[in-house]
Amino acid sequence: MAWAWKKWQTRGNSHWPTTQATVWSYRQDPKTQIIVYTYCIDGQFYSGEFDAPKPWSFKLTGRNPPVEELYPKGTMFPIHYNSENPALSVPISRHGFAA
Repeated sequence: MAWAWKKWQTRGNSHWPTTQATVWSYRQDPKTQIIVYTYCIDGQFYSGEFDAPKPWSFKLTGRNPPVEELYPKGTMFPIHYNSENPALSVPISRHGFAA
C-alpha cells in the first residue's frame, strides 16, 4: 500500500517544477530493483526512489539487464518536485538512462 500513498501524494506532479536528480544507489526489493536518487533544492539535499521497470526488450529476449547497466550511478535525469514539500518527487521518465 506504500505505492498507493506515494501515488496519492504525487498526483498532479506534471505541474510541479523540475530539477535534475542523480542516480545514487540501488536496492533490491523482493519483486523488483529500486533506484535511489538524490537532488538539491535551495541548498537542501533530498532523496527519492522508484522501481526500475523492465526494458521493452525483456519481452523479446527474456533478458533483464542489471539495473546498473540501465541506470548508471552518477547519471543525471529530470524530476518533478513539490515546491511546497520538496521531499516529494517523481522522475519525469522511468526508462533507462544509459546512452
